[in-house]
Amino acid sequence: MGELISDAFTYPLRGHGVGLILLGAVFFGFIDLLSRSWRNGLFFSIFGAGYLSAFLFQIVAASATGKRELPAWPEFTDIWDSIAIPFFQMAAPWVVCLAPAALPFAFLGLTPGSLTAAVIVAIVTSFYLPMAILSIALNSSVAAMHPAVVFPAIKAVLGPYLVVWGMLTLVGAISMVIQILVARTIPFVGFAINAVVSLFLLSVEMRLLGLVYFAYPDRLKLV
Repeated sequence: MGELISDAFTYPLRGHGVGLILLGAVFFGFIDLLSRSWRNGLFFSIFGAGYLSAFLFQIVAASATGKRELPAWPEFTDIWDSIAIPFFQMAAPWVVCLAPAALPFAFLGLTPGSLTAAVIVAIVTSFYLPMAILSIALNSSVAAMHPAVVFPAIKAVLGPYLVVWGMLTLVGAISMVIQILVARTIPFVGFAINAVVSLFLLSVEMRLLGLVYFAYPDRLKLV
């Protein structure tokens, strides 16, 4: 696992990785401006999220086959295949895993107790999320996140998966802290720094997921 984690953090820096991340930061910065300043802001937000999801799925799939460098940004063919499908494929596991966190508020209202319960529920259900994303990326189908597929896969590599889940949680927390401390406090430059760092950390996270499958394909049986 130490080797996998070390590989994941150097992965975005290999080959043309730095250039791809910088190019992506510029592109998504432009998309962010459009989403804030245009009347059709929601469209541009979904467009950016869908295109980013397609890229992240490519990283997972490429890493699962042992490729050592970042893939190129996806080609754009049409709105449905290049944007809508990846968007819904990435959104589905997030909604399924985090929606239960709303239950404490539904039963208890907005109280300190319900907030604590919601956080606990979100942490527990988030354990399902990485394997669901990995299965979707490998099969290009939301149906691949079915519990009958995901739970046996988690059980088959529980020890390594616990480490990966912990690393993904830590990296996600670091990304949120950087966004709060940098992007929202330093005008212009802070946004650029946050965009680059966020793409770097997202690449690391998806690399880790792909490497889990690359290391244990016979145990996972996701494809």
